Amino acid sequence: MKSTVSWLLYAVLLSGFSTLALDMIMVPQCGRVTCSQGNSTCTVEDIFLPMDKVFGSEAIWNLEVQAKLCCTWDACSPCIFISIQLNRSLDQVRGQDDNANIMVCYSPVAFMPACKNIHFNITAATAPEAIHAQLSLVVCEPKSVLFSSDVSVNVGSLHHMVKVPSVDEVCSTEHQGLVEACDVPRIGADIDQIRGVVNLSAEHKSDNLFPLKMCLKQERNGTCKKWTEKAIPLHSVSPCMCIQMWWDKVDERSHRSESCPFKNTAFQSNVWANVSVSVVQGQMNSGGSMLSWNVSTPCRLEAEVWLCQRDAGVGGCREQRSSRQPLANGPWMENRKGLWQVQGAFEDIESCVDLCMMVKIQGMDKNIGPFCPNVYASRWRMSLLVLVIVLLICIAVLGVCFLHSTVKQAGGEGNIMLLSPPDAEGPVSEQVCELGSLLVAQGFRVCVDLWSRAQLGSLGPLPWLHSQLHLLDTQGGRVLVVLTRSAWERAQHWGQDPQQQGPFAQAGDTRAEGSGEDRGSSPYTDVFSACLSCIHADRQQGCVGERFTLVTFESHPATGSKQGLPELLQGLPWFHLPSQSQGLLSALSGGRRGVRWRWTERLKGGLASSL
Repeated sequence: MKSTVSWLLYAVLLSGFSTLALDMIMVPQCGRVTCSQGNSTCTVEDIFLPMDKVFGSEAIWNLEVQAKLCCTWDACSPCIFISIQLNRSLDQVRGQDDNANIMVCYSPVAFMPACKNIHFNITAATAPEAIHAQLSLVVCEPKSVLFSSDVSVNVGSLHHMVKVPSVDEVCSTEHQGLVEACDVPRIGADIDQIRGVVNLSAEHKSDNLFPLKMCLKQERNGTCKKWTEKAIPLHSVSPCMCIQMWWDKVDERSHRSESCPFKNTAFQSNVWANVSVSVVQGQMNSGGSMLSWNVSTPCRLEAEVWLCQRDAGVGGCREQRSSRQPLANGPWMENRKGLWQVQGAFEDIESCVDLCMMVKIQGMDKNIGPFCPNVYASRWRMSLLVLVIVLLICIAVLGVCFLHSTVKQAGGEGNIMLLSPPDAEGPVSEQVCELGSLLVAQGFRVCVDLWSRAQLGSLGPLPWLHSQLHLLDTQGGRVLVVLTRSAWERAQHWGQDPQQQGPFAQAGDTRAEGSGEDRGSSPYTDVFSACLSCIHADRQQGCVGERFTLVTFESHPATGSKQGLPELLQGLPWFHLPSQSQGLLSALSGGRRGVRWRWTERLKGGLASSL
């Protein structure tokens, strides 16, 4: 009774597995050998080492190896079916006692093979005129036959390789529940006409606690997109829609079940309603005109397109001969929206004729179209492109102007006049020139009296000084006065008796040196004395400190402290370099200290190296 039920179950399962990647074999046949007419008492035994005598391929007429499913009452696993057809003449395998042996070895690639010896008797019915004798063996050992494995089979000197399908291929069918390796939900899809949706459900084992995940795709080879709802609107369903479900196990591989339950249903109208066609007129590389087209649809379909000439007076579109192109062969490609699209073109068309395109879809009662290129849209796109280019050019020009303005503002705040002390010679003169060079490198327009010896000789110290001060008053800037011991003493003595400082001490005296008085004095000394007169004039007008700033090199300090400055110099900004270079830069750049930080470091390093 049990045997009868098993074969009935096998028949039912086999009829349901017509779409499965593997055929089914009931487990009672596993490991058994079957003999055809002409052989008897076939037996099989395991051997651990190959036999000394290996029969050649001349004893075997044909060898077939197939991957199948071996099933019990409620589960299936992969196995290998080996079919051996012997030669008409069995003399090569006949033993002395009319017995024959054939060795079969099998193994996954890169593993040690397992071998079986098939022993059978040859009866008198076997003759040269008789039919080919046949032996069959089913191998269902778990260690030798695995999903996604390549199994090598050797019979005698013949070799055969068979590919066992993967678990995903088997688990994606409607009968995945019978495969032990599959732990996937069974997909249910019920149409609810009242609500206008397809309700999705998943059958699972009672002990399954993993969350359910699902995705939808168009066509089996389409991209599956995540779906979180438990229902699908009917207007979104298409005959080629497939559903995948799996348990989200997070830390291990989750096999998916797949079902395409809407084939051969009434949802074909949804495909027709979502067909999109676009037509664009262009030019070929050879110079001729062409009409490019694109057809997108939820499912691949059989259709054809053709050219037609639009009749303005009648309102129809007359077909052009020999212009039909079928869409069945594609090539179809999936776009980002999950739709399938196919592209093509009608080449060497007449550019002066108003041509459009018609589409005929198999199953539809009428043609769709005509679809015509939008000439005005093409011109509008060209105008838009020109406008974008003009805007980019304007933005680039504004950016250059802004960058130039920023660099200019970051670089300098106008003119700077750097005046050396009366004893400007040796190390002091080198430091004055170094400070001037660093200011020039930052974009300031710097005038140093040590760099203007020719102008001092031609104009005279006082006219040269007043010309530079006039430039500062009109364009903005400051005068940096280097204060050393000799400059300190001269300022202090000048403050005690300004009338005894010579003819160049007063700001209003414009005589040049070389006129008789102080002929042997240095021009830089005369410029410094005239500068003191200008500072005195600013103090009398109540604007002391607006134009002049004191600078002291720490390697050549002035006598006294800030509280003990000569009366003439009190109230002027005073900076010690290089320790207070940050403050000096902040004053020269209008307070933007962050902009001057790198320059400050360079100033400190440059002066420190020269000190």
